[in-house]
Amino acid sequence: TFLVPDDFPTIQAAVDAANPDGGDIVMVGPGDYAGAVITNPVIIVGSGDDTRITSGTDLPGEDAFILYGPLFNVDGTEISNLVIEYEGLAWGVYGESADDVTIRNVTVNNANVAIDNLYGNGWTIVQNTIEGLRVPDGVTDVIAVGIRAWGPSSNNLIAHNYIHHEGDAVTSVPEAEIWGGIGLVGFGDL
Repeated sequence: TFLVPDDFPTIQAAVDAANPDGGDIVMVGPGDYAGAVITNPVIIVGSGDDTRITSGTDLPGEDAFILYGPLFNVDGTEISNLVIEYEGLAWGVYGESADDVTIRNVTVNNANVAIDNLYGNGWTIVQNTIEGLRVPDGVTDVIAVGIRAWGPSSNNLIAHNYIHHEGDAVTSVPEAEIWGGIGLVGFGDL
C-alpha cells in the first residue's frame, strides 16, 4: 500500500512505482492533487469528498486519468472515492483498450466526457456522480457525455450512476449535440 502524500508526493509517482503485475493500492489522503497517466495496474482509493483531482495529467493536461492499454499494462485498474473537478477538464477518466477497469464512487464535475471506455472489456462503472457536462469553449461539433462505452467493447456493467446537468451548456451548441447521460456506441455486447 502506497500513501499519498506520505510515501509519494503525487498520485503519478505512486502509480509509476507500483508493481507492474498489479495488486498495489494507492491510498490518497485529503487534499488537492493532479491526475495521473496510469502506467501500472493499481487500485487508487481516495478518502472521499475531501480528496480532489484539481489538475490534469502532464499528457496532454486536460484529462484527469488516462488508461492507455496499447502503451501500458493497465488491466485491472480501479479508481474510487474521489472528486474530479477543475477548469478545462476534458475527460475525467479516459481508457483505451484497457480491460477489467472499475470506476466506483467518483464524482466528476464539468467535464466534456466524464468516464470514457474505448475498446475496453469488463468495465464496472457504478455509483458515480456526474454533473455539469460541458463542451470546450468555441467548439460546436462535439458532444458531452456522462459515461460512454464505444467501439468493440463487451461485458461492461454500468449501473447506479447519477448523471445530472441543469441549465444551459457552458458554451452554446445545438441542443442535439449535448448527451446528458450514457452513450453506448459501436459493436459488441455493451
